[in-house]
Amino acid sequence: MVAVSNLFLFACFTKWQVLKVYIPIATCYMLARAFRKEWWMPVVNFIVVVALLSVSHLYRQFGPGADVNSYSLDITGPLMMMVMKLTSFAFDMHDARRWSMRRPSRPVPTTEDITKAPPSEKTSKGPIVEPASKFAVIRKYPTVLEFLGYALLFPGLLAGPVVPFYEYRTFINGTYFAGIDVTRNALTGRKRRALYLFIVACSSLVMYVCLKPLFEPSYMFHPDFMSRPWWYRALYVHMSNLVFRSKYYFAWMMAEGSYVIIGLGFRLSSTKKPLWDRLENVNPIRIESTADFRLLVSQWNVFTNQWLNAYVYRRLQKYFGKGTSSSRASMITYIVSSLWHGFYPGYYLVSASAAWMTLVSRSMPFASLYLLFSDLQEYYMAVWQPVQENRVLRPHVYAS
Repeated sequence: MVAVSNLFLFACFTKWQVLKVYIPIATCYMLARAFRKEWWMPVVNFIVVVALLSVSHLYRQFGPGADVNSYSLDITGPLMMMVMKLTSFAFDMHDARRWSMRRPSRPVPTTEDITKAPPSEKTSKGPIVEPASKFAVIRKYPTVLEFLGYALLFPGLLAGPVVPFYEYRTFINGTYFAGIDVTRNALTGRKRRALYLFIVACSSLVMYVCLKPLFEPSYMFHPDFMSRPWWYRALYVHMSNLVFRSKYYFAWMMAEGSYVIIGLGFRLSSTKKPLWDRLENVNPIRIESTADFRLLVSQWNVFTNQWLNAYVYRRLQKYFGKGTSSSRASMITYIVSSLWHGFYPGYYLVSASAAWMTLVSRSMPFASLYLLFSDLQEYYMAVWQPVQENRVLRPHVYAS
């Protein structure tokens, strides 16, 4: 896996850019190994790897040859994925020690224990293992080769999604399907799922290539655009958003298909039916049909949302305590999300607006708006149209 990932990296980037990937990997590994017993280790690791990412963001934005009006492939994409992997790894290492200290008579939980543990199991100081450990804690420190294999796992190297370390470890040591009757009939659907992802990804790429020249976001700043009928402007904004999202559909679904092909992404449904959608990072049908802003945000780049929720939001909630912890934690989490994306002003405008919209949607439930309409279809279209126009998220388009 390390060799394949290096082929990807050296084919797409320069030697200096590839070195930028290895610097945070080495830093995290040595920091976590030397200070694994210190409570501040995951926090310092978080700050260091985000700082290294920020340097690359600033170089891309202000360095020699930078052009804010165009996009070129650079190393910041893989570095963003690396931040998610390395920060989650450090926190999961820390959570394993906390579990052992607080419950010395009990073994560190396994993957199955974590997923089945009741969420109400707490001590006076909060959850035994942070909600982050919705992904399992790491009981045994990995070897250099094992850690490199995880950090450079090729399906999600360039754009994600990122799998937790415990899942990678069970996959390479042959226990990924432990407890499951691994027969030809028990694990059906893998090739079918991979083919579906490939078809949808290629369709999204064709849509992006063919329609992007017709729905350029820059045209919305042209005086001629405002002279158009309102229905034309609404349709243009909607199609511009759809075309913008299609390139991400292509990248994420191709990556998910790569995971499925090598055997990752398996889960059993409540009826014990084998499914291969556990690493689904985006669902185009849900995204394009939803009329709920919160659902739109949560279903977009799912694994990044999980990372922010588990390793930033929930831990900030515990730090701030009761009262206004939720709103402050939400705002800081959106700021961290913007910092992770880069330093273009549009990211921070989106964060401030999205945080406000999220708080409003919590205080005004989605279903309560139905009281304003007499017909369900009128209600759905009235809510769906502004949500899909994404005026709150438009600056993100211009910053990408």
